[in-house]
Amino acid sequence: MMKDFVQIAWENLANAIVMQALEDYLTAKAILRQRPDLKRPKEEIREFRALIRSDYFHAISALDEETIWEIIRIEEKNWYPGKSFFTDMSA
Repeated sequence: MMKDFVQIAWENLANAIVMQALEDYLTAKAILRQRPDLKRPKEEIREFRALIRSDYFHAISALDEETIWEIIRIEEKNWYPGKSFFTDMSA
């Protein structure tokens, strides 16, 4: 049975939320490499870590914490502020 339009739309929204959270985390880490004195990136990192451990995250995502950290490990080396999963996917 095909998924209905509403279910697909909710899954797309959930995926976008997860991807944006990953982007925010990776960007915060990249900023901290150059400016370890800044507070906001540290707050974003704490918020991300809390998010991926939350019931909310597990309700909207099929990814487990181990997979998230593996994605981060792969992406982190080459991430820079302004980079995006969304624009990279369309290239």
